[in-house]
Amino acid sequence: MTEDDRAHEALSEGGVDTAEAPDDGGLGLGVLLRRLAVGIAALLAALGVVSWLVRDPIELASRRFVDLMGLPGVFGGVLFTDTVGLTHEPLLLAGWLGGLGFWPVALVAMGASITAGVLGWSLGRIAGKAAWLGRLFERYRISAFMDRYGAMAVAVAAITPIPFAFVTWASGVARVPLLWLLLGALFRIPKVFIYFKLMLWAWALPGA
Repeated sequence: MTEDDRAHEALSEGGVDTAEAPDDGGLGLGVLLRRLAVGIAALLAALGVVSWLVRDPIELASRRFVDLMGLPGVFGGVLFTDTVGLTHEPLLLAGWLGGLGFWPVALVAMGASITAGVLGWSLGRIAGKAAWLGRLFERYRISAFMDRYGAMAVAVAAITPIPFAFVTWASGVARVPLLWLLLGALFRIPKVFIYFKLMLWAWALPGA
């Protein structure tokens, strides 16, 4: 059995219908708004609880983080998390709690997140050279999906809870033009701003 066949079998066993191609149902406005609302609500609720339970230890750890790493630490942390598919919001909060200020942290995070998009795209281009992965993308028509939606798919992932890293890597594998990737990644700017502002509001609530 080839690597391609094993991947096909694993996806089938995991509940993926190999006869169906990705559709645009996940890009419907109603679906996206619901995902965005649920993601923001979950983030704010978790942050409010954490602020109430362990406020002092987190503030202390944030000051130590800033003393040790400063803005380069925020940049490097956001670059890493947004490249591998983790969440960068705790780093923004740590930078602010450590005394770096809203705009320095926000601007550095915006730049790092967009850079992570380019890095993920580049790594996807490299990974896409593997023949089995290219065949897998063709089999499930992921390449066709990315060709069709390109910048829109990246933009949706940039501003909603859909994993940004997955879409940037998939863009590279599918050979989506870098310009499309960059256009979509620009939506990380409002995402960072909105989420950061809401996080600070939620953090302040227990102490209000």
